[in-house]
Amino acid sequence: MHDGDEALVLLRRAEAAGTAGQFSLILLDVRLPKIDGFGVLKHIRSSPCLQAIPAVVVTSLPVESDRVRASLLGASNYLAKAMDLDEFAILLKISLRPFI
Repeated sequence: MHDGDEALVLLRRAEAAGTAGQFSLILLDVRLPKIDGFGVLKHIRSSPCLQAIPAVVVTSLPVESDRVRASLLGASNYLAKAMDLDEFAILLKISLRPFI
């Protein structure tokens, strides 16, 4: 996905087709263009088809107010993007333990 609009189009198509269950995890960047990750998260948590899917908010610029907002909107976790892929994979695995 390149922006929040594309993410919402994909999610709405999956809802309409009854295939929303194909998603086992949704990663959202806080700073998505057009519609930010919070807007997409709000849609996910308001949809009966999507609300049980873990949604992790990630950011390269961690800000406490964003962490609080993500939590209030129902994010499964809020992660700062790690400098390398291995570190990010470890953090993601730890954050998803309750869902596995």
